[in-house]
Amino acid sequence: MTNQITAAFKTLRKQGYTARQNFSCCSSCAWYELGEQGKNEKVVFYNRQAGAALRGTGSFRFRRRGPQYLYLNWSGDANVICEALEAQGLTVVRPESEVESIAVEIC
Repeated sequence: MTNQITAAFKTLRKQGYTARQNFSCCSSCAWYELGEQGKNEKVVFYNRQAGAALRGTGSFRFRRRGPQYLYLNWSGDANVICEALEAQGLTVVRPESEVESIAVEIC
């Protein structure tokens, strides 16, 4: 799973996106840091809290019924981001608006 996300993020970087994995402690801090760096227009990332889902720790360590998701923060073109993820064989729930996260099914 992580390798597929890494490959998708690499593709997105080639398309001009700032793509970061396990970036910053939370989404608020990550957006602040990206803004300070002037990199907040074409972005996709997940933070360390969300990264716990991939490691099977944190609130995700207890199995829940149904699928579990890794939520990606983003700005730019959601279709481009989702297509890069889907090209790696990942199941993606596309956002219905610009204020929703992109969800990647992890199990």
